[in-house]
Amino acid sequence: TILEIAGMEQKKAVYECGVFKAGEVMRELIQDSREQFKLQENAVSVSGHADCDCVIDKNSFRILIDNLMDNAIKYSRDDIHIDVEMQCTPKKFILEFSDRGIGIPPKYLKKIFSKFHRVYRKDAPNVKGTGLGLHWVKEIVKYHGGKVKAFNRENGALFLIELPIYRVTNKRHLKRILKMSRKLKAGFK
Repeated sequence: TILEIAGMEQKKAVYECGVFKAGEVMRELIQDSREQFKLQENAVSVSGHADCDCVIDKNSFRILIDNLMDNAIKYSRDDIHIDVEMQCTPKKFILEFSDRGIGIPPKYLKKIFSKFHRVYRKDAPNVKGTGLGLHWVKEIVKYHGGKVKAFNRENGALFLIELPIYRVTNKRHLKRILKMSRKLKAGFK
């Protein structure tokens, strides 16, 4: 994990980007993650339609979804329930990932994306981790030209991820990530 994050931060990570229907990719990755963590079908609710095209590296977003799912599981009390809502605006794909866990104290909301940052909670003292998962989430979203924010809800945490839609993506950024993807593909031919 540390080496992959370092590669991402130094822009030396390996990506396989493509233009995908955002909603289809996210539904697939969420389903895979739910199965990986052996959650019952009713533990994860996915709603909304997102038929917009985005430049996405599916492997990176698999890591992102797995990290959010893992945190939701770790910080849930008894009954795990995760809600995912998706929508497209004229310029953005929006993914809201929320759980019904213990939440994030407001004073930590800006710090939780920092490398090695862990929030100690008296009501969850045995939660294991490196403090890299949410930093990794931030770096993946940043690489894709998007933004991620965390919010504390009355009952749990909410992560809001915004990605630019393909046709309105910053052209310089788009060329850079597609060029990196082409270099990868050319290296394996």
